[in-house]
Amino acid sequence: MRRLWVWNMALGTFVSVALLVAVPALAKDGRDFAGSWRVENVTDLGQEVRLTLHLRVYNYSDADVVGGTIVLTDWHVAAQSYGSFLGVDVRDRESVGLLGDVTILRAEYDYWAIGGHPRLHIEFTDASADAVWRTIELRPMLPGEE
Repeated sequence: MRRLWVWNMALGTFVSVALLVAVPALAKDGRDFAGSWRVENVTDLGQEVRLTLHLRVYNYSDADVVGGTIVLTDWHVAAQSYGSFLGVDVRDRESVGLLGDVTILRAEYDYWAIGGHPRLHIEFTDASADAVWRTIELRPMLPGEE
């Protein structure tokens, strides 16, 4: 029994380390930006909801972002923007914490409440002066994470 427990712990550790190494390595032209999110200070406004959005965004793009813009859009109507974070700087392989108050449609908030997540993308100009637009893959923020 103890042998099985040791084996499971060793296997779990190996898999965890492999994922931590592999995900950033595979990010090139894939998941260049990832992050975590949570909401607080939720106020029901009827057809809309006002809330504070906490974000932690990680950059795995092989490029530093200077003066970027992170945009929050609706899952159902991509042209519907709820706001943006301007002047975002995040160096390659680093992260940035962001906090902002937004008002979103009730349907969008309800989608988040059943397991969805905010729809975010980042826009910036890279070192070659090319415009870059990338989706930010999100997961819920863990307790104690900022």
